[in-house]
Amino acid sequence: MKTILSTSHNPYYHLSLMEYLLKHHDDEFILVFENKNTIIVGRNQNTYEVVNETFVNKHKTHVIRRISGGGAVYQDVGNINFVYIVKAKNNFNNFLKFIEPVMSYLEELGLHAEFKGRNDLEINGKKISGNAQTTYKNRMMHGGTLLYDLDLDRASDALRVDEGKYRSKGIQSNRARIQNVKPLLKSAPAIKDFKQGLLETILDTDELDKNVYTLSQKEEQMIDKLMKQKYETWEWNYGKSPEYNVVKGKRFSRMRLDFYLQVRKNTIHQVKIFSDGLFCQEALQTLETCLKGVKYTETDVRAALLRYEENVIADDVGIEAIVHCLFDV
Repeated sequence: MKTILSTSHNPYYHLSLMEYLLKHHDDEFILVFENKNTIIVGRNQNTYEVVNETFVNKHKTHVIRRISGGGAVYQDVGNINFVYIVKAKNNFNNFLKFIEPVMSYLEELGLHAEFKGRNDLEINGKKISGNAQTTYKNRMMHGGTLLYDLDLDRASDALRVDEGKYRSKGIQSNRARIQNVKPLLKSAPAIKDFKQGLLETILDTDELDKNVYTLSQKEEQMIDKLMKQKYETWEWNYGKSPEYNVVKGKRFSRMRLDFYLQVRKNTIHQVKIFSDGLFCQEALQTLETCLKGVKYTETDVRAALLRYEENVIADDVGIEAIVHCLFDV
């Protein structure tokens, strides 16, 4: 088994690298790396449903969809990713096979981790690792996370959303109780040394150089192309979300407005607006027409409203008020 020693913290690069090795390589690989300030969304999830957009905007957080299933996770330096890319035969759905070396390494450091459920690792009842798999032809990828020294408050805030805000057919994230490994160690190594020890345990060697694979210039170009055409795009990270409904409402000083939106491929497909205000129904119908067919992002909705012939519906309901209502900004 080979490895690539990545010093990058770029999540777009790492997800592109993983897909490239899965689909365009014959060798088997193990990768160990960190991503910076990122929410990784599962393949079948509704991005808007599982990320806290206020957190994303405030902290300039990367939001990326992976090609494997499972729930959304927040990653930053302090969270270690370990990824196997191997032949699928006799390996797919065998989560324990790929997690056992991690358990062995932790045992060497004096920690007893338990394999729980289908794909988690726990210590004393708290989750330290989640795992997911995907296949491509006769190959598969197993991706796992290991919480070493992550900011747990940020991890919680990044995925905290109003669960009543969206109703979708996507898979909701499981916000399990989590903890870091580092505080549990009597003598905790630096994360760089911890990652090296983990990689050496998985490869069963203390001479990593013998297993290192160096990407060619052509391979780097292919990975860069995949990154730009897929993983850095809104269409992949948000537009692949399943159909969902948005139900939002707000009480203004002179009326209440309730928005019911049906969103397909993150574009507003149907709109219905209700109000107890005393004004022309045609104004609401015009507003519904204005929003229909618009990409469901704060920028696109605001631009559509700016084209609305009436800047306000009533004295205290203007464009920004509607945007704030729909996006909690």
